[in-house]
Amino acid sequence: MNTRNKGRVSGETTEDFRLVLEWKCENFKRKTVFVKNTGLYSLVYKIESQVLEDGCSYVEVEDTVLSPNEVAKFTNNDALSVVKVYVKSQDKNKTSFIIEFLGQV
Repeated sequence: MNTRNKGRVSGETTEDFRLVLEWKCENFKRKTVFVKNTGLYSLVYKIESQVLEDGCSYVEVEDTVLSPNEVAKFTNNDALSVVKVYVKSQDKNKTSFIIEFLGQV
């Protein structure tokens, strides 16, 4: 689990949702996450949050498609312990992604 106030993760998608960022963010009031599709094919992402680390998950962003080079922005000022980002390919073609996150007190 990532506890830093900012960072970047990148990789390639698969055909199934894969957890690519699990950010422990309880110390940050303001949270921003960028999801960028850096590949040649469409990417699907979703974002979930948790008030407690081992608690219920809430879907903040439903399955959303990003075209190649498209960027999505998620911001949240709620009291949360964890933000999770999942990605997958829209079809059988793999694509790549970058996720950047920043938390401020």
